[in-house]
Amino acid sequence: MRYSFFLYLFSTFLILSFSLSIYNFYKDPYWFWTDKPNWKHSLSLDTKQRFIKPIKAIKYNADLLIIGSSRVYRGIDPDEFLKYGYKKPYNLGISSLKIYEMYHILKNHFKINHPKKIVIGLDYWMFNIDSLKEKDFKEDTIKQNYIYFYINNLIGSLLSYSAFKDSRKKTKDIESTEGSWKENGFHKTTKRETETSILMLDGYTSYLKDFNYKKISINFIEKIIKLCSKKNIELAIYISPIHFQTLLSYFNSKNFNKFNEWKESISLSCSKNNIHFIDFSNDFLKFFKTEPGTNWLDYSHFSPIIGNKIISKMIKN
Repeated sequence: MRYSFFLYLFSTFLILSFSLSIYNFYKDPYWFWTDKPNWKHSLSLDTKQRFIKPIKAIKYNADLLIIGSSRVYRGIDPDEFLKYGYKKPYNLGISSLKIYEMYHILKNHFKINHPKKIVIGLDYWMFNIDSLKEKDFKEDTIKQNYIYFYINNLIGSLLSYSAFKDSRKKTKDIESTEGSWKENGFHKTTKRETETSILMLDGYTSYLKDFNYKKISINFIEKIIKLCSKKNIELAIYISPIHFQTLLSYFNSKNFNKFNEWKESISLSCSKNNIHFIDFSNDFLKFFKTEPGTNWLDYSHFSPIIGNKIISKMIKN
């Protein structure tokens, strides 16, 4: 009798687990399993980037990775690299990515995949010594076996209750008002309203007052350079273009000297290690325009029009 009860319990568990995995596979809220999910936009792709994109990048098995903050994932469409001979470029841009996080993401990625080239898009915000990582960056992923972490999270995307909740609540049948994701990690972003852009600019100005850049944060660039050299991976680094209004906020915050010091430190690190480097911060300083399809999406994010120019220079040079 007891044996029958446990058999029934085990069978029920198997049926529920199988049903859950089939449902999560069908909904695929993290875009791990299907080429074309049955939704047009998943909010999970917006809110869980630090979980999704490093795993997606490994599963994508890219021969070129471009990594950086939202300026990368909104401004650089990896498909542009296809014309230069790359087969599977992937955009590993993550919202508000910090240089500390970038180093560990790349270090873990190289434990499983070995891309031919890494292109890094830097911006000043990554180097706040008082904020090395965001809250949703999982520190334990640094310490554990990353192959186990990768496999465990793929399985979790099918069997976990968290994935089930995302499958149910985090998908929509319409595209986000902010645009939509592509499987290659690029986010096709619509232009921001002028009012929204101004609010963002005010936020940057306020944030810069407490911004604490110190040269010690440059150590992570040095670590990335050594990591790529050890793995024989070609590396190119650029500083992202800055809208003239954002540049003014740097100047008005009295943080301008630190900003220039930061740029010089990046340039020096690249120069002494023979790394291809371009500073685009003073390029493309065009006035903000409200019509879509122009150079800037808002006062912070450039459009793929500029992104394609960046790619051209980073590859051809």
